[in-house]
Amino acid sequence: MQEERVCSPLLWIAYIRCMHLELTDEQTEALIRELSHTIDGDRYPLSPRIVALREILGMLRPEPERPDPLPPRQLRAAEQGAI
Repeated sequence: MQEERVCSPLLWIAYIRCMHLELTDEQTEALIRELSHTIDGDRYPLSPRIVALREILGMLRPEPERPDPLPPRQLRAAEQGAI
């Protein structure tokens, strides 16, 4: 009998990072949908498997850059007197 080799999620992620897939737009969208469905439907969102899938999804669909935070609000003279 052959023993099954189980890779840890960290090794799996390292392997995936080295892979460069050339997917069409349709294939990429299908993969994003499947990953999103799997992640959203899992009952253990912090499991190593889901964390790895989230990282893969992040590579396919990077988060948009967040704008710089707004500067602190300065009080007007009328508001300063009320304090």
